Amino acid sequence: MPRNPKVSIIIVYYKEKKEILNCLESIKKSKTKVPFEVIVVDNAREKHAKRDLSKYKWVNYIKSPGNIGFGAGNNLGAKNALGEYILILNPDTLVMPGAIDKLYQFIEKREKVAIAAPVLLDAEKKIYPFQGNNKLTPLSAIFSLSFINKYFPNNPISKKYWLKEWDKKSNKQVDIVPGTAFMVRKNIFQDINGFDENFFLYFEEFDLCKRIKELGWKIFMVSNAKIVHFWGKGTEKIKKPKLDKIFRQSRFYYFKKHFGLLNGSLVELFANLNYEVLLFLIIIAISILIRFYKIEDSMAFGGEHGQNYLQLKEYYEAGKIPLKGPPTGRSWLWLGPLFYWIMLPFFIIFNFNPVVPAYFFAILSLTLALINFQFVKRWFGEFSAKISTIFVLLGPMWLIMARQSRFFFLTPFFSYFYFYFLISGLKGNKEHIYWSFLFLGIMINFHYSVLILIPSLVVFLFLRWKELNLSKLKALFYFLLPNVPFIIVNIRERFIPLVNTAIWIPYRVAGFLGLISKNNLTNEVFYKNVKSLLFMFGSHFYFRETNISLLLGASFTVYSLILLKNALVRKIVDEKFIIIVTFWLGYAALFIHGSPPYHYWVPLIFVFPLIISLFLENLSKNYQWLGNKILLTIMLLILALFNYQYLLSSNWFKKKYEYKNDQITYNLQKLISEAIIKDVRSNYFSLKRVGAFDYYEGNFAQNYQYLLWWMGNKPKQYSDIVYTIYEGEYRFLENKEEDVILRKYGVVVTKKQI
Repeated sequence: MPRNPKVSIIIVYYKEKKEILNCLESIKKSKTKVPFEVIVVDNAREKHAKRDLSKYKWVNYIKSPGNIGFGAGNNLGAKNALGEYILILNPDTLVMPGAIDKLYQFIEKREKVAIAAPVLLDAEKKIYPFQGNNKLTPLSAIFSLSFINKYFPNNPISKKYWLKEWDKKSNKQVDIVPGTAFMVRKNIFQDINGFDENFFLYFEEFDLCKRIKELGWKIFMVSNAKIVHFWGKGTEKIKKPKLDKIFRQSRFYYFKKHFGLLNGSLVELFANLNYEVLLFLIIIAISILIRFYKIEDSMAFGGEHGQNYLQLKEYYEAGKIPLKGPPTGRSWLWLGPLFYWIMLPFFIIFNFNPVVPAYFFAILSLTLALINFQFVKRWFGEFSAKISTIFVLLGPMWLIMARQSRFFFLTPFFSYFYFYFLISGLKGNKEHIYWSFLFLGIMINFHYSVLILIPSLVVFLFLRWKELNLSKLKALFYFLLPNVPFIIVNIRERFIPLVNTAIWIPYRVAGFLGLISKNNLTNEVFYKNVKSLLFMFGSHFYFRETNISLLLGASFTVYSLILLKNALVRKIVDEKFIIIVTFWLGYAALFIHGSPPYHYWVPLIFVFPLIISLFLENLSKNYQWLGNKILLTIMLLILALFNYQYLLSSNWFKKKYEYKNDQITYNLQKLISEAIIKDVRSNYFSLKRVGAFDYYEGNFAQNYQYLLWWMGNKPKQYSDIVYTIYEGEYRFLENKEEDVILRKYGVVVTKKQI
C-alpha cells in the first residue's frame, strides 16, 4: 500500500465472500497507475472474513460494530481514508483495466466536478440501459417509479429522468450516479458529513448527490471508464420481503427529508400502486359507495330499532347508566348494556339523530375488513387474507348485516380478538387464555348465540388444562368482568333471569333429543338446519337464495368437512385446527337449537370467507397457472356478475319515498311523522300502526314513536286523538270515522277523534 495514496477505494462487505475476492483480484489486475489504497469495511463480522482477506496485504481491513448499513459502513471507511479522492465500490463488481485511472484523471482535471462515475456493464459486458439520472423530485418519481412508467415507459418525464436519450458513448453531466461505483472528492464528502446514516440501504446516493449539487458542484458519468456489476449479488443474502421493506423505508425517508411528509406520502401512494393494489382500491371505493350512497334512503329503521333507541333515550333523560341492553325474544331475558354504552356518546354528539347507527355500522363494516385482513394474514398468509377481505367488503351477507344496523353486528369485531387470544393461549401463552374469556364475555353482551363457542372452548381447555395450569377463578373473573351489569340486575331480580336461562338451555336440548314434545328434530327442522349452513356460504356470493347459491354452499360445506377431517388427522393444535373445530362444534350447537336465523351465525361469520379463501388458495397451488391476480380478478367478476342487477335496482339503493314488500324507507317514515306533527300541532295524541308484525307490542310502531319524539311531540299511550299508519294502502278500508291526512307512496295515515 502506498504511503501517500491519491485514491482510497472503500468496499463495504456483507457476506459476499466470492464476490469480494473476485473484486479485489480485478483491482489487482486493473493496472491502475494512480497510487491507491483499499479499505474493506466488514459489516458481516464473519470470523473467516479477515482471514480470507489477509493474503491481500494492501487491503486495510476494518471490522464495523455490526451490520450498520451501506452508508454508515462507507462513512467508517472514509474516516480511515488517506487519499484525496474516495472511490465507493460495491463488492459485487469487477474493475476493468484503466477504469480507476480514467475516473481519477477526469475529476482531477475539472475543478468544478465533485463526483465521477463509470459506465456499468452486466455479466456479459454489455452496458446497462439505465444508469445515471436527472433530478429525483416527487413529480419525476410519480411518473418514473410507479405503475405509470410500467404502462407508459416513454412518457416525457420518465424519458428525461432515466436519461433514455443518452447513448453511453459520451460523457454525461447528471444529477445522480449509481451508488455501485463512483469517485468523490474526499473534502467535499467530509464537508457534507458523508452519507446520511438514516439510510440503511438504497437511496443514500440520491441524497448524497442532491446535497453536493446544491453546493454548486457538478456530477458526471464518464463513458470510457467501465466497471462490471453483477446486479443483485450484493443483496441476495437478504430475504426479499425484508429487502423490499428497506427499499420502501429509504424511498419514503428521502422524499420526506427533502420535500416534506405530504410529498413523501404521495410518492409512496403512487410507487406502491400495482395491479393488486389498484384492484383493492377499486374494491374499497365500490364498497364505500355501496355502503354510503343514499344511506338515509336505504337504511333499515323498523320497530326494533325504535325500541332500542327509545330505551337509550329514556336512560339518558333519567340520567341513569344502562344496566340492561336490548331485549331478546324471551320476555324474561335481555342482553348486556355494552351496545347502549357504545352508542350513547354518538347519540348525544349528534342530537339523537336516528341515522347515527346507520353510519356507525357502515364504518364498522369497513373496519372489519381491515381487521379481517390483519388477522387472517397472521394466521393463514396474505393470499387468504386478500380473498377473505374481498368477501368482507363486498359479500352480500356482510353488506346486509351492515345495512341492518343491529347490535349483534358488533359481535364479529370482538370475535377476531377472541380467536386471536384463544389460538395464542392454546399455543402456550397462558395469559392469553384469560383474555379469550374476557372477549367471550364482551361478545355475550351483543347476542347469546355467542354461547355456540363454548363447546369448543370446553374441549380445547379439557385437552390442555393440566399443561397450561390455568386458574378457574381467574378465567371466571375475566368472563364475568364485562357482565357485571347483568349480575347486578340479576341480584335485584333474585336471579330469576339467570335461572330461566339455565332452565331454557337444557329445555332446548331435551326437545332436540325428543325427551319432551316441543322443539323436536323433525324432517322440516333438519332441512332448515342444513339449509341455514348452505345459505350462509351461498350468501357470500348472492343476495338472494338461488339454486346456484345453495350449490356453492354445498360445495364449500363439503370442503369445510375435508378441512375438519384433515385437522383431526393431523392432531396439531394450530390456527386451522382451532377455527375449523370451533366452526363445526358451533354449527352442532345451532343444529340443536333448530332453524337458526342468519344473525345467529355472527360469532363465526368470518369463518365462511376464510374457508372460501382456503379453498381458492389450495386451487392455486394445484393449478399454478391460476396466479393470485387471476383468482382475485375472478372473485371480483363473480361477485359483480351475480349481484350487479340487485345493486343497481331499487332493492339496494332505494327510492327516497318507497313502500315495497312490507319495507318502508326511512325518509317516507319521516314524511309520515312530519305530516302527523303538522296536523296535531302541539296536542296530545296516540299512535297505531297496521302493517307487518303489528301483533307485537305497541303495534311494532316504536320507530314512528322515536321519530315523533325526535321531531318534538311523542305520542301518548292513551289520547282522544288517534293517528293510524297503514303500511300498504291495501290494508286501509275506507270509513267515515277516520280522516285521511296523508295518502302517498303506498301508505295511508288517518286521524280519528274519539
